[in-house]
Amino acid sequence: ESNNASASNFPKSHALYQGFETAALLKQADLVLVINSRNPWYPPNMGPVQGRVITIDDSPLKLHMAYQNLQSDLYLGGDVAETLRLLSAAARARVLPQPALQARLTRWSAAHEQLEQRLRKTEREAAALPGIRPAALCAVLSEEMPEDTIFLDETTVHGAINRRHLRNRGAQSFVALRSGLGQGMGIALGVKLARPRQPVLLCIGDGAFLYNPAVQALGFARDERLPIMLVIYNNNGYRAMRENQLSYYPQGAGAQQQRFLGEPINGFDFERLPALFDGVGFKVETLAQLRQALQQGCAALAEGRSVLINALLSEEGK
Repeated sequence: ESNNASASNFPKSHALYQGFETAALLKQADLVLVINSRNPWYPPNMGPVQGRVITIDDSPLKLHMAYQNLQSDLYLGGDVAETLRLLSAAARARVLPQPALQARLTRWSAAHEQLEQRLRKTEREAAALPGIRPAALCAVLSEEMPEDTIFLDETTVHGAINRRHLRNRGAQSFVALRSGLGQGMGIALGVKLARPRQPVLLCIGDGAFLYNPAVQALGFARDERLPIMLVIYNNNGYRAMRENQLSYYPQGAGAQQQRFLGEPINGFDFERLPALFDGVGFKVETLAQLRQALQQGCAALAEGRSVLINALLSEEGK
């Protein structure tokens, strides 16, 4: 799964899970299955150099696109779910050499364990710093939320951190919103409607929150009994605006004057808003406060009340 995928489906606790940094893995892969991918490799040199590529899609040639880079050796068109079921049955029916399978399992299990150790080390280091850092925030969310929680992500600068450190579990447990800010709360309500028995948690930036129809969404959640939880990654500004200016113009006027047009947010106490709709809100500045808010918030969700946690991130929030 890539860092830009819209959903996460492979269990992160599985011994074969290898994270999202796939470039090195693709270079050594002997077989790559491309499943429902809009345009898997751009630039083209990001694709595999020797692996056989099989594209599985209901419309694998994607004639509606002006440009595509599939690098495919074989196309399997038709119903994707049925195709995967048939392939799985065929693979399980084969008699494979057990020593070779065990050697691969041992190798990739060790790589998985190393990845886990790196991630947990980063989280411990973040937790040791004052305030709330995003990696530690993700760790606390993972520890305090029920195992069947569905996480949604409408952050910008923290998207990669959420990908790595939110320990979502299995198919359809993580949804990334990559089609423009302002849709997170609506999509979270749609997910809750589809999965009413599972907790739904939206990770959202303070800037992205202001793009959303928050009043209407919280009112709809109350009226339709679709309680959701929002955790605002509040770094007090549209941080992406500053990062982009520094990236394009590292010696520019913004960097020289420390003035980044478009970044400042004149927000409000976000945690006060849910009370207008029978919900509950919390402002947290430490990990201990975050844990307590999540525990109380889970109890409120069970009562059918929406929850908003305004998490004030430490400067630079690493």
